[in-house]
Amino acid sequence: MDAIPQRALLNLFDTGTMPMSITLPESIDEAFIAFVWENQLLPSPNLLLHGGKACSVVQPGRRNDHAGPDFTEARIRVGNITWAGHVEIHVRSSDWVRHQHQCDPAYNNVILHVVWVHDTEVRSANGRIPEVFEIRKWISDDVLSRMNRLHFAKSGLPCGNAIHQVSAVEAISWLDRMMVERLEHRISVWKTLIKLCGDWDEAIYRMLCRSFGFHVNALPFQWLAQRLPLKVIQKKRHDLMMIEAALFGTAGLLPPQSSHPYVSGLIEKYQYWLTIQKTPMMDGHVWKFLRMRPYNFPTFRMAQLAALLYAIPSFSGLVRDTEKVHDLLEKLELNASPFWKEHWHFKQNTKPHATCIGVNARIGIVVNTMAPALFAMGEAYEQQAWKERALNWLQVLKPEDNHITRMFCQSPLEPVHSGHSQALFHLHDKYCQQKKCLICNVGSAYLRAKEHPPDTAC
Repeated sequence: MDAIPQRALLNLFDTGTMPMSITLPESIDEAFIAFVWENQLLPSPNLLLHGGKACSVVQPGRRNDHAGPDFTEARIRVGNITWAGHVEIHVRSSDWVRHQHQCDPAYNNVILHVVWVHDTEVRSANGRIPEVFEIRKWISDDVLSRMNRLHFAKSGLPCGNAIHQVSAVEAISWLDRMMVERLEHRISVWKTLIKLCGDWDEAIYRMLCRSFGFHVNALPFQWLAQRLPLKVIQKKRHDLMMIEAALFGTAGLLPPQSSHPYVSGLIEKYQYWLTIQKTPMMDGHVWKFLRMRPYNFPTFRMAQLAALLYAIPSFSGLVRDTEKVHDLLEKLELNASPFWKEHWHFKQNTKPHATCIGVNARIGIVVNTMAPALFAMGEAYEQQAWKERALNWLQVLKPEDNHITRMFCQSPLEPVHSGHSQALFHLHDKYCQQKKCLICNVGSAYLRAKEHPPDTAC
């Protein structure tokens, strides 16, 4: 949908009251009106209320994120009297009744009702009629134009080139906030997982399996972890080949028979495994190989996962007791069994290649599993040092390079470490994609700017 021409937009609303049949522009909502009021993006603090009374804003008030009026501790001067109280924001005055504020004593001290259009008179529970300010008549074409650019933007970044208006200090501060916000968002995921799994090792194991899926096979690896719990694998932790047989067999990836000694040994081990553990087998067709780099084939990654399960007795102990991220990366530098030096899967030989978990894969494991696990453990056990160490791990590792991080290249938000990459993923998913520009430092700075290029949003 194209942006509505701003002068036409204003003319549309120049009648005394808005007929209910006219649809409001999509970009106009309470969040936008509250943003304009809070930042006083108005031509002057001297305003005219509905009915023609002169009014000046002494203090717009404090934003209230809890129940009750939108702004508290506001002060406005009407004539010769200065009023102190609350400010309520609505698109239409009739929203006051729709939200049942006339029955709520919390709204008795509302001194100003800021609305886009005044379509009906309202009263508070004590019978008081609050003053009304129709803000639509006081917002400039420029501010409306910028808001429409953000709202109707079709690109991945609604603010477009406006991102270059953010100072380096603001950018770093915002990225740091997004990094912590992403980790705090993940805490809820870990809490749910801990309740489901019963302990941290099992929870980390499940997330680790997802990491070995590398997006394309993340879900099948998750299913594998659910069918083959860590506590079951650890019964045979000192037998690498048994761990491999359990993984490949449960995944449905083992061939029915083979002349190769290693593969036939796995088949034999898996048959024995089924006599002691009744783990249901997955359908082998759920695993994806097409158009993938051989290093990411699920068979090859599963062999590396087996090496990790064999070498590390406790994942929670690993993240809790390792101080430096480079030491953690070194502990994850493990090789799969010799068979995999000349194989990517069970079907045919290949030229010799490395079997070690590569550095980028290990960084991905730390960023997506180990660091969030340590942060969540720090929250659960009230260990601030663990949370700070998790943040430090992310700030030491190099940034990721993908289509999302490349959107922010050559801008103040260009990532300099992996923590910033995670911050940008969160910013893109939770703010840009959902058009929450008004609560983003970049979008709000763009709307507040007094001067800006004509086409700063795309």
